[in-house]
Amino acid sequence: MSVLIVDDIALNRTVARTILIHDGHQAVETENGEAALRLIGERDFDAVLLDLQLPGIDGYEVLRRIRAMPEPRRASLPVLAMTGNVLRTETGRMTEAGFDGIVPKPVDIRNLRQALLRATHCRTPEPDDGVSAAPRFDPGYLEDLIELLGADEAMPLVLRIREALNERIDSLWDARSSNDVATVRNAAHKLAGAAGNCGLVRLQTLLCDLEIKARSATALSTDLATDMDDILTEAGDVVDAVDQWISHRLTAGA
Repeated sequence: MSVLIVDDIALNRTVARTILIHDGHQAVETENGEAALRLIGERDFDAVLLDLQLPGIDGYEVLRRIRAMPEPRRASLPVLAMTGNVLRTETGRMTEAGFDGIVPKPVDIRNLRQALLRATHCRTPEPDDGVSAAPRFDPGYLEDLIELLGADEAMPLVLRIREALNERIDSLWDARSSNDVATVRNAAHKLAGAAGNCGLVRLQTLLCDLEIKARSATALSTDLATDMDDILTEAGDVVDAVDQWISHRLTAGA
C-alpha cells in the first residue's frame, strides 16, 4: 500500500512512516496541504494520513479539494484524519466532513492498522470520545514502539520524542509570556502532539481543550491564562515519570 503522510511536525511524520514501512507499505511525506494536493494530483496513493492543523490550508480544506478533483479515483481516495483532539464533538465534525477514518495521536500501531484496513475496505470506524479517565502517564505507546522495532531502533526514537517534549514545553512558556492567543493556540497544538507521543494522556487532553478554547478567543483572557498555568504545572509534574521510565529502560537494556 502507498500512503501519503501530511503533517507539519517532522517527528509525527517519522513515527507514522516508521510504522508503515515496518508493515511493508510505502510512505511519502509532506508538511503542508498545498504540497499534498500536488502529490495527489501527480501520483497514485492508496490512502492519505492527514493532520487537521496545518500551515496554510487546514486538513478540512485539503479534504474538500480532494473530493472536488475531477478524476473519480483521486476524489474517492481514502483519507484518514490524524488528530490529538478526539472529543466526540470533533470526531462528529470529521465524520460529517467526509473523512474515512480517524487516527488519534499519538499514532498507535494497532489503531493505524485497523483504520487503514477499514478505510481501504470502505468501512466506517466508530467514533471515540477519547476523554474518559485519562491517566497521567501511560507508557503503552512507547512500549509498542519497542515491541515493533526492537530496542536498538526504538530507543533513539524514544529519546527524540522526549527531547521534542522539552522543546514544546519551552514554546508554551514563551507563548504564555507573549499574551498572543494565536501563538498560544499553535504552541498548545504542538505540545499536545509531543505529550501524546510520550504517553502523557491527561496533559494531552488538557492541551487539546486549551487549543479549542484559544481557537475561538480573540485575546488571552484570564481564564485562558489560568488554564495555561495549570497545564504548565502539570507538565512539570509528569515529565519526571517519562524520564524514570526511559532511565529504567536504558538500565535494563530495554
